[in-house]
Amino acid sequence: MNRERRGAESGRSGGRSPEPRQPRPLDFPTAVIPAVDEQIALGRPAYDPPAMSAMGATGQHPVPQTSPAKKPLSTSKQILLVTVPAVVTLVVGVWLGVVFGPSGSGEATAERPTPPPTTQTTTPPPEPSPSASDEPVVPRGLGEPVTSTSGCAKGSYVWSPATVARTGYDSALVCSFVSDRPSADYLVPAGATTFTATVGLDDGSAEPKSSFLFHVVDAATGRLLWYKNVAYGESAQVEANLDGVLRVRLEIVRTRGVGTDEAVAVWANPKMF
Repeated sequence: MNRERRGAESGRSGGRSPEPRQPRPLDFPTAVIPAVDEQIALGRPAYDPPAMSAMGATGQHPVPQTSPAKKPLSTSKQILLVTVPAVVTLVVGVWLGVVFGPSGSGEATAERPTPPPTTQTTTPPPEPSPSASDEPVVPRGLGEPVTSTSGCAKGSYVWSPATVARTGYDSALVCSFVSDRPSADYLVPAGATTFTATVGLDDGSAEPKSSFLFHVVDAATGRLLWYKNVAYGESAQVEANLDGVLRVRLEIVRTRGVGTDEAVAVWANPKMF
């Protein structure tokens, strides 16, 4: 049907077929884009538009290209990364110590000779000091009495530990007073010029209300060299001059208390020097 209509229309036009339509030339200015032959002659590439990035399937924004994940280092490489800097640091430190030395002057220090090893000797433990239960220590220079008088519970002075005014003494001449004037004579050593002692009543005396008069006498002339009255709980320091004295007498006289009650007089640490 369409063919018959087109044949009728062509018969109307005189039986001539229509001329083909010519393409319309584009109105591009020739000055903008030079000819390809001219660009090749000048050594410049033809115009090549930049490549467009790929677009997303559903969006209008380009899809960013992700970089491939880095492969983790192996264990051996990790050990090398830690060990190599440490070894280098150690070597540099040793080199600096050798070059500069302890003083930093750059001079090598002389080696000190090593002393020979010493042998250890076993030191015996010190002997214990005498206590109140041990035997009393007799001071040098006093010696044994030449003569003594009765009046003490044991007949004369005896060596014994004692405590006077809360002070303990390991060596003392003591007399448990009974009656009379107990005394004892001692020879003065050659060259001795002084007699010293601490006198008083023993803290363990049965009669705490007693008091004694202590005498230091030149036995040859009867001259009194030193004396002091001392009550229970008190003490006194004796210092008598022995110049020209050959024999000294230590005498006690009870000045207070009942004769039948026991009171212990003490010459603590007597010395002649």
